[in-house]
Amino acid sequence: MPFLSHRLHSALSAVKPVIILVIVLFQAGVLSAQQTGQQQFNLLGLSVKGNESASAEVIRANSGLQIDEELTAEKIQKAIDRLWGLGLFSDIQILVDRQTPGGVYLVIQVEERPRLNEVMYRGNKKINDDKFDEELEFIPGQVISQEDIHNAAKKMKELYKEKNFLLAEITSTTVPVENRTNYVNVIFKINEGRKVKLWDITIHGNESFPERKLRGQMEHVKEERWWKFFQDSEYSPENLLEDETGIVEFYKGQGYRDAEVVRDSVYYNEERTRMFVDLWVEEGIRYRYAGFEWQGNTLFDREQLQHTLGLEPGDRYDYLAFQRGLENVRSLYMDRGYLYLNIAPHEIPVAKDSVKVRFDLQENYQVSVRKIDIVGNTKTKEDVIRRELRIFPGDVFSRERLMRSQREIFILNYFSNVVPDVVPVDEKQVDLEIEVEEKQTDRANASIGYSERDGLIGSVGLQFNNFLGNGQQITLNLQKSQYYQQFSAGFNEPWPWNRPNPVGFNLFYTERGQNRRYYYPFDLTQIGGSISVGHRFQWPDNYFRSNWTLYADRKHYSNIQDSTTYQNWNRTGANPTRGVRFTQTIRRDSRDRPEFPTQGSRVTLRSTLSGGPLGGNEDYHKHELQIEWYTPLFWRFVLYSDFEFGAMKGLESDVVIPYEEHFFMGGSGMTYGTALRGYQERSVGPTSSGYPIGGRSMLKYSLELRLKISDNPTVYGIGFVESGNTFADVVSLNPFDLKRSAGFGARLFMPMLGMLGFDIGYGLDSLQPGGEPSGWNTHFIFGQPF
Repeated sequence: MPFLSHRLHSALSAVKPVIILVIVLFQAGVLSAQQTGQQQFNLLGLSVKGNESASAEVIRANSGLQIDEELTAEKIQKAIDRLWGLGLFSDIQILVDRQTPGGVYLVIQVEERPRLNEVMYRGNKKINDDKFDEELEFIPGQVISQEDIHNAAKKMKELYKEKNFLLAEITSTTVPVENRTNYVNVIFKINEGRKVKLWDITIHGNESFPERKLRGQMEHVKEERWWKFFQDSEYSPENLLEDETGIVEFYKGQGYRDAEVVRDSVYYNEERTRMFVDLWVEEGIRYRYAGFEWQGNTLFDREQLQHTLGLEPGDRYDYLAFQRGLENVRSLYMDRGYLYLNIAPHEIPVAKDSVKVRFDLQENYQVSVRKIDIVGNTKTKEDVIRRELRIFPGDVFSRERLMRSQREIFILNYFSNVVPDVVPVDEKQVDLEIEVEEKQTDRANASIGYSERDGLIGSVGLQFNNFLGNGQQITLNLQKSQYYQQFSAGFNEPWPWNRPNPVGFNLFYTERGQNRRYYYPFDLTQIGGSISVGHRFQWPDNYFRSNWTLYADRKHYSNIQDSTTYQNWNRTGANPTRGVRFTQTIRRDSRDRPEFPTQGSRVTLRSTLSGGPLGGNEDYHKHELQIEWYTPLFWRFVLYSDFEFGAMKGLESDVVIPYEEHFFMGGSGMTYGTALRGYQERSVGPTSSGYPIGGRSMLKYSLELRLKISDNPTVYGIGFVESGNTFADVVSLNPFDLKRSAGFGARLFMPMLGMLGFDIGYGLDSLQPGGEPSGWNTHFIFGQPF
C-alpha cells in the first residue's frame, strides 16, 4: 500500500489543479502485492459515469487506457490530460470500482460542461444584437466555458471602445434551460454608460515647439470638437502609445536625438463624459552629424553610399531622413541582388551636441531568382501576366525590377490588387510569388446614360477588355438619343505574334442632328474606320509607347442652320467630304495605378496629318500635348495637375478642316472637346450666330486635390480649380485670356458601368464682354463616355 499510494499520489500532483484524481485501492490486495514483491496492477475493466452528450466509447477511446495492460501512474496522468484536452468537461475523476487479485476495475467520472442554447443581450442601445452575434460567433449547441464567456465580454467592451463608450460595463450570467438537460442561456447585462469625449490634450515640458505643433503629430488620439466632424477621436492605450512614438519621432526628425515622452496621465471629469490626457516630454539638446564611417563595403565605395544616404557631416540630426536614407542604401544593394545585406548603424557621441555614425555592412551573397509563381489569376491566362514582368527566373534579384513588374501588371487594369512576395530558398536563391486579385473588366449592358450635350442616351453594348483572359479588347456598341446615334465595333490585340506591338481596328457609323441647345449647326452622317499599330520603346526609357493610326471616313452634311459657321470650316463648300488622316501618338506613362494613380506622370504628344499626300479633301495638320502629374501628399490625398496645349492649321488657305476636329472647350468633356467645368458643353471659345465654331489653338491648366474613399470599388472625391480657352488661331493664343472655374466632385468606378461621377463647378468669368459670371453648373458622367 505505501508504494502504490505514493505512486498514485505522484500522478495526482502532476495534473492541473482543477482535475481531481482519486484512486482507492483495497488494503488487502495492496499488502499482498507488496509481500510477494509484485508491483504490477492490470486494468481489468473501464466504465464511464456522468456523461450525457459524449458517448462512453469516445471517452474510453480518448483516455488511451487499454484493458489487460499494466496500470501505471504515467498512463493515468496521460489519460486525464487527453480527456481534459477535449474541452468537454469541467471535472474529471478516476475512481476504483473494485479490485481483484488480477488487477483493478476503474471508473472515469466526468462532469460535462454545459452547452449553449441561446445568447441574450440586455441594456444595449448603441450596438444591436446582430452586431454582437456577428462578432462573437457563438453557435447554438457548442460547449461553453467561463473562459469563452469572459472572452466574449472582453470583445464586447472593445466594440464599445471603438464607439468611444470607454466606461461600458458588461456582466454575464448563465441560466439553465428547462426541459433541456445541461443546456444554458448566456445573458450579458450591459451598462453602456455615456459616450466619453477626449476633450483636451495637454503637453508639458515642450520649449522648442508649440503644443499645437506636437498635437498635430498625434494621428490616432485627438480632441473631439463639434466642428471636427471628419475626425475620429478613438482612445486606447495602444493608440496613445503610438502617438507618443510619433511625437518622439518628430523631435528626432528635428535634431532632438534624446527626446522622449517620460510620463502620461489619463483622467475624467466628475460626470465621466470627458476625458483628459496629459503628456510630459523631455526634449534634450539638438544634435548634428559629426561624420559618417562605412566598414565592410566592397560593392560600392564610400562616396556612392554617402550620396545614396543623402546626409553629410554638419547636417542637423534627422531620424526620419536617416531611416529613409538607410532604406535607399538597402535598395541600392537589393537592386544588385544583395537581398540579405545587413547594415548595423552605430551612433557614437563625439561632443555634447554631435554624433558620429559608423555603418558596419555585411554584404553576404548575391541572390538570383530560381522561379516565379503566379497565383490568384482565375480568369487571366498566366502568359498575359508573365509577359509584363521585368524580372525572370535566372536573373539576379532586383527590387526595382520587381516593383516595376508589379506596376506593369497593375496598369493592365485587370486586377484590383497585385502583391509580390519574396520566398527565400537558400543563401543564394529566392523564389518570387506574385499574387493577383481579379476584378470585373468586361461589360455587357443595356443601360441609360446621360450626356450634357445629348441628354438621355440609350446604350446597348458589349465591351471585353480582357477577352477570354487573353488581354484582347473587343467592343460592340449601339448608342441612341434624340439627336444622336452611333454604332461602332473594334478589336485590339496587345501582343500579336508574342511581340509587344499592339494592332487593332475600329469601324463606326454616326448620325448627329443639329440642335442649338447642344451647339450643333447641321445634321451629320459619318461612316468610317481605322487601323492601328503600336510599339514599346526602350529609349529614352522603357516607359515610352507609340501608336500609329490610319483613319478614313466619309461625312455628309445637311439641314445647315448657319452658313457662316459652315463656311468657317469648309472654305471649299465640298459636300460630302472624304477624310484620310494619319495620327502618331507618343506617350510616356509612369503612373503607378490605372484608376487612382498616386504618383508618376503621363505625357502624351499627338500629331495628325490629314489630306495632302494621303488624299481626300480634308487638308490640315494638328498637334496636341498633354502633361499630367500625380503627387502623393499625405494620408489618402493626391495632387493632380494637368497641362494641355493644342494647335492646328490648314495645309493651304482654303481647305476643309472638319467642324469636329476643331478645339472645343467646356462642360464635362465626355465627347470630343476638352472639359472645363463650370461652363456649358463646348461654350468656351469663338462663336458665330450663337453657335461655337471651335478654335484652332487651345490652352488649359487644371489642379485637383483628390481624396481616395474606397479601394474596391475605386471611389474618390475631388476639389478642383482650372482655367482654359480656345482661340481662332495660334497667333491669337493668349495665356492671360483664360476662363477660370472652381468646384468639387466625386468619381466611382463600377465593374459593369465604368466611371460614374459628377462635378459641381462655378464659372468665375463671363463668356460675353461685360456679362455675368457663368456661375454654378453641374456636370454628370453616367454610363459610357460618348
